Amino acid sequence: MCTTKEGKKLQRLSGVFFSTANTFDSDVMQMNGIQFINLWHGMPIKKVGDDAMARLRNKGLWKRLKTNLRKHLMPWEFVSGPTLCSSPFFRPFYLSAFALPEEGLWPIVEPRLSRLDGRSSGERLIQQLDTQFNKPLKVLYMPTFRDDKIGKFNPFKMAEGFDKEHFEQMLEDNNIVFMYKGHFLDDVKADIGNNGRLRTIGDDDYDDLYRFLNDIDILVSDYSSIYFDFLLLKRPIILFPFDEAEYVSKAREFYYDYSLLEAKRVYSWNEMEQCLCQRTYYPPTKQEIQRFRPLPIGNCCEELVQKILSL
Repeated sequence: MCTTKEGKKLQRLSGVFFSTANTFDSDVMQMNGIQFINLWHGMPIKKVGDDAMARLRNKGLWKRLKTNLRKHLMPWEFVSGPTLCSSPFFRPFYLSAFALPEEGLWPIVEPRLSRLDGRSSGERLIQQLDTQFNKPLKVLYMPTFRDDKIGKFNPFKMAEGFDKEHFEQMLEDNNIVFMYKGHFLDDVKADIGNNGRLRTIGDDDYDDLYRFLNDIDILVSDYSSIYFDFLLLKRPIILFPFDEAEYVSKAREFYYDYSLLEAKRVYSWNEMEQCLCQRTYYPPTKQEIQRFRPLPIGNCCEELVQKILSL
């Protein structure tokens, strides 16, 4: 509602603007001179911000000219400010991606993580699954989006070896529920249903995603920053990078060697079945958690508020 009359008025009267994705979260033209705080939404594996855009700009002279023109004619689109980064490992990537000075990064734990306390969420879907399937093992698959396949990505068709009937039988035999939550930019249902042990879920299925994560036993992902957040729960993570070479060449480059991540890897649906059936997954090591998530969550929201008030 940022472009409504009431929304514009609120933005003009505001003193602090919190963003989780980019300045287009709101109508920054209405907020000239505001204190911008970039909460960001995930510690990156893939390149983000200016680092991601550089690849596009390098494809042609027009892309570079267009960016320079926008910076001069629409400077409000390029507003920047303090950015939260609670892990030293990611500092150089944030500094580069957001073109920040050292003091522009605040070592404060991201507020979204305050929801990850390991306590059962009481979410209605979790209660439904526990009743319907007698407290099954809950697996959540959350892949990142593909820049070259926005709205078209479907891992059940693209990854090798998916047999819906066979996969569902494996889930039944092992009392597992496998939930697929696609990225919001992939506005395409995976056509696997939403009632059985294999199901697609979306934002309407829970009240708060990060509270919902507290009830997930195993995370499946690929190049998504959800990997680093889920580490805090000290539960198994399975990486499913079946299209790694294509992703790096056509979508996004990585900031670092992807093999650095210690999690179990599978590359086909057959391997996924074997991993879940034979329980070859494992929790993250203390070293993995300490490398990427060294700070305790603590009272991160209060710490952030006090930091802003002290400006």
